[in-house]
Amino acid sequence: MDYREMTQLGADPVRVRSLASMILELSTEQLSDRAASLLTSLKSYDGAKPLSTRQLEALYALRENATRKSKAGRYRADHLIKITWEVRLDLVDDEAEDWLDELHRRGAGTALMRSEWRRLLMLARRLDLIPSDEWVDL
Repeated sequence: MDYREMTQLGADPVRVRSLASMILELSTEQLSDRAASLLTSLKSYDGAKPLSTRQLEALYALRENATRKSKAGRYRADHLIKITWEVRLDLVDDEAEDWLDELHRRGAGTALMRSEWRRLLMLARRLDLIPSDEWVDL
């Protein structure tokens, strides 16, 4: 967590409002009630009262979770999805198979949220497509 960036963010009400709006648009269905409430209140933040460290940490974490990336470490999302999807029937988890089908339908240029990356990497490790001891920076 970058506390310098969080401090700069808290000092800029326009940036806080736009970030809160962006996160609400990107991840509405995946937000808890508490997170949605925080973001809704921050959409009208005027800077009169400084944000607490806890609020800044929550906003920073929500931003990190809502950000989508097409590459993590040395892996491209579309390639890892393709090779995992091809061997998905080796999984004993029907829900994971369905999830991989959904990802595969997204097609080329797919970008994943951090939680999706974690799940995809876990499945790829379980299927021995990537080394189980390899660190992948998200």
